Amino acid sequence: MGALAEMRHRLTIETRDVASDGAGGEIATWVEGATVWGQVTPLSGVEFLRQDRLSSTLTHRIRLRFRNDVTAAMRLRLGPRIFEILSVRDVNERHRWLECLCEEKYQ
Repeated sequence: MGALAEMRHRLTIETRDVASDGAGGEIATWVEGATVWGQVTPLSGVEFLRQDRLSSTLTHRIRLRFRNDVTAAMRLRLGPRIFEILSVRDVNERHRWLECLCEEKYQ
């Protein structure tokens, strides 16, 4: 199968927006942007105890068609699942594919 056949996940790119809360603090929200097709590949997982609760972190490689507007300050959403972007790279520097190393956290 080719790379296009594996682009079966419909992802939403989200950008963080920070606004004043009126009391000197800030409120961060996520704003939906473009919706794109992508390939989500799990890489590794870790479970740990945090504040007497079991938590886990999963890393994924997410491949998209090349876009020059995706940064590590953004995140990707797949339904209720959230993938925080840790790094972004132009595969083979050919402006064809974008590969994001992401972290999905569960609580």
